[in-house]
Amino acid sequence: MFKKKIIWIMGITLSVLAILVMSGWVLVKHNKDTLLSIYFDTNQEKDMGFFTIHYQKGDEALLKKLEDTLPKIKTQQERWFNQSEVTLAKADLDIYLSTEYKETDAEHDEGGFYLKEFEIIHLNKNFTISELENVFSHELAHFYFVKYVNDLKVDVDDIPNWVHEGVAMSFAQRVFPEHIEQIAEVLPLMELEIIETEDGHKGYTGNNYLEMLYAIEYLIYQFDEKIITALVEETKKEKDFTRAFTKLTSLDLDKYHEMFVTNEEKLTEFENLMQVDEAEAEKQMLLYIEERGEYFNEASLLYTYLGSIYMNQKRYSEALEILERKLLYHFEPTIYRHLSEVAIHVDKEKSLAYAKEAVKSARRNEWNVEAFEDFLSEQEKLLKAN
Repeated sequence: MFKKKIIWIMGITLSVLAILVMSGWVLVKHNKDTLLSIYFDTNQEKDMGFFTIHYQKGDEALLKKLEDTLPKIKTQQERWFNQSEVTLAKADLDIYLSTEYKETDAEHDEGGFYLKEFEIIHLNKNFTISELENVFSHELAHFYFVKYVNDLKVDVDDIPNWVHEGVAMSFAQRVFPEHIEQIAEVLPLMELEIIETEDGHKGYTGNNYLEMLYAIEYLIYQFDEKIITALVEETKKEKDFTRAFTKLTSLDLDKYHEMFVTNEEKLTEFENLMQVDEAEAEKQMLLYIEERGEYFNEASLLYTYLGSIYMNQKRYSEALEILERKLLYHFEPTIYRHLSEVAIHVDKEKSLAYAKEAVKSARRNEWNVEAFEDFLSEQEKLLKAN
């Protein structure tokens, strides 16, 4: 999902705007669902409380899956924004679950988008269930956040795009998490811009999205979840986001992005310390993790280092616990195989589950499935023998 998440807002907005202009604003105001159902090629609709979802006949099972996600999303919304369904319903939100735009007959491979100008969300039904759950919660988070900002009578554009996107990604990660990657290139947050991508569309790069996520996650880790709404409220008071950000966090926004650059010097320090004093290396790495939170480029490697120390000392439960945290960043079959090998010392059922997941991951990633099936057979034999 995060490898290449592209937004098509500019082109889509223009297309939808053309519909509105040609149809006349008064007509659209009373017939938005009809006009856009034609545009998105949907023929069924269902009232879901504070929004109406439009879908294609035959997609009832998929609709039920999305409906089942709403309790978790609602709980997270109440934690962050605390808006009632009555308040949310006033926005007249419409969600379109489909594959193609009937007008252009052009398939799109991005998961979805939210257009605040027209209070619509589009979801690509061709995504896997887990991907669609994440996208659904992401786009609803955009809606919730924009509604919160508007209700405070703050101009939505006064809140930088990196905050909008970072909040949506962080929200989705809490309810339906996706694997993420390390940031390859760090740029000043206020300079992140929508660009033309290699495939000719307009959007942020996957790397940009990751940086936005890291930036919001660090703020939440340091100041708790209330920092999100506090930034909006302080922006209203200060009439400037940068001043509000500095006042609340004591961070220099112009240099904030530098926190997410991989600290190679620190990694080398830990590596050298491991060679001479494992106890001190463990202590220093745990302190660094405590300082940084969960989302930083060195995290996965530090989990590996700590896992190695714990395995050397036969502290198998601690090794399994720290290595499982790598699953946020890795989903290739080798990580599941390694977890199976560690878990066999403390949790045989979990060891077998990870061995099976290694086979599934090999299939998904088109690796040598036979090799991981052989590993699964070996683990099953070991477990039976013990």
